Amino acid sequence: MADKKEMSAAELGARANIPASTLREMERVAPYDARADLRAYGFATGGPVGMLPQDPDRARPVQPAPAAATSVNAEPDIERRPLAHVDAVDRLVAQTEAHERRQNAGITPEMQQMMLMLAQQQQQIAKLTELLHDQETSTKKKGKAP
Repeated sequence: MADKKEMSAAELGARANIPASTLREMERVAPYDARADLRAYGFATGGPVGMLPQDPDRARPVQPAPAAATSVNAEPDIERRPLAHVDAVDRLVAQTEAHERRQNAGITPEMQQMMLMLAQQQQQIAKLTELLHDQETSTKKKGKAP
């Protein structure tokens, strides 16, 4: 750490609030190296970056990768064709959609809204019934004292 003469008032105030054990740990840490920190940041964000060679004549030539067709591990091309059951599933979906459209063709928007309201009312009634059932079972348990 720097001498007390070199520290500003804010640094001295901040140092006064740091526990002594932490200050001892901070003093044992090696001095800060900005270049090493910059190298670590560069590696963490983009990976290692190769340096340019000092002499372009001594640079190692880069060999191109072998073509996929000449590669030892290349697999032969597989004939691509539609799966056997996809057409049947597509036909089934189209028939279902057509059937639903025929069923919904005679329903007006007012009827749809009334059906929605009816479904919501049924859900509310089911919730109220469950709540009443829970209350009845809890009162029966309270009535039975051991």
